[in-house]
Amino acid sequence: MEAHTSAQDLARLHEGFAAAYKAISPMITETLKQALIRDAVREKVLSLFFRLGPVQFLVDIPTISEIMVCGHDRIFVEKGNAMFETGLSFASERELFTVAARIAGRDGKQLTEGTPMADARLPDGSRSNIVASPTALNGVSLTIRKFGNRHLTVPMLREGRTLSYPMERLLRACVLARKNIVISGGTGSGKTTLLNALSMFVPETERIVTIEDTAELRLLNRNLVTLEARRANVDGRGEISIRDLVRNALRMRPDRIVVGECRGGETLDMLQAMNTGHSGSMTTAHANSPSDLILRLETMVLQSGEEIPIHAIRQQISAAIDLVVQVRKTRSLDPDARPDARQRTIVEIAEMGDFDPDTGEIAVNPIFELDDSGPLPQFVISGYIPSFFHELTDRELLDIEDFFEEPEMRRAVA
Repeated sequence: MEAHTSAQDLARLHEGFAAAYKAISPMITETLKQALIRDAVREKVLSLFFRLGPVQFLVDIPTISEIMVCGHDRIFVEKGNAMFETGLSFASERELFTVAARIAGRDGKQLTEGTPMADARLPDGSRSNIVASPTALNGVSLTIRKFGNRHLTVPMLREGRTLSYPMERLLRACVLARKNIVISGGTGSGKTTLLNALSMFVPETERIVTIEDTAELRLLNRNLVTLEARRANVDGRGEISIRDLVRNALRMRPDRIVVGECRGGETLDMLQAMNTGHSGSMTTAHANSPSDLILRLETMVLQSGEEIPIHAIRQQISAAIDLVVQVRKTRSLDPDARPDARQRTIVEIAEMGDFDPDTGEIAVNPIFELDDSGPLPQFVISGYIPSFFHELTDRELLDIEDFFEEPEMRRAVA
């Protein structure tokens, strides 16, 4: 059973059900009616006290990627890169709070007036964020980001037009050549999905340590250590930060460190790890462009509390990061899609260039870009050849003849 695709579809469903029930109602015996009512009540009670109420129905639909509850009577979903109101609702705010508190409690978290916010993981691995009263003024807010059992690979993302085949070849070569990569983008732009897909290129012979605030990555390597941060308890004790885990990971003999997202002072430790023998490491960060990423990284390094001059921070950034992959929601690249269709797309792959001590700037050199000026967005090659390109070709990780040779230099790539 699919989720409702629009409010109009929901209205038609209600109208159709009422008409169909009216037509067959005379044929339903009283015994059958009582059995149907009994089953419906039992299912309602089981769902409320042991499951997730009306949200359970949405969690069970594999094509839904995100569920957003804005108070007891407004439930939205994201499905196929579009957002819809479902028409489902909880009976009351109390019922919604009961379900939200159960989600938090199962993950060892508390939801009270004193602690009205919680991040919790569902049994299937989905991530939830809960905000209750008095912080949430219009009713309990419950957001669930689902993680299906399907492991999206880079070729699968290419088939969905997230990137082109030449872009896939470059990214694969950079992972195998142990280039340090940062994936940059906004909330819900596909950063974690791409990070997980790129990590699948890491050879099985290498040891990976993943570090996340809430575990989302699903790597398949056997020599893998997965670490998750922990907030302080109600007494203010027991916190284990991302920064604590990055520092500890350096003692675990990792070949690569993969941090789900850099948000604060751990950025300094991540840059130092990239610069001190842990090449091939990867992370994500919130930024609107590769140039904006540099400013964001500077700010996050300063949050470490270390007194480091800006020029020294920029030198670290330039030396540590080889490649920036920018992702964003864009117009669909599918010629058969609706005009208003949106998708998650790699809009730029750029090399992080050298730090210029005279200007204090870091060069950002685009290799691939998304041209969104025409009727249909398309990927283009800038013509810039990255400084490590010959390393990739010498190791036969990439073929220069079918990649940058004229007339391919500035031609749109499919």
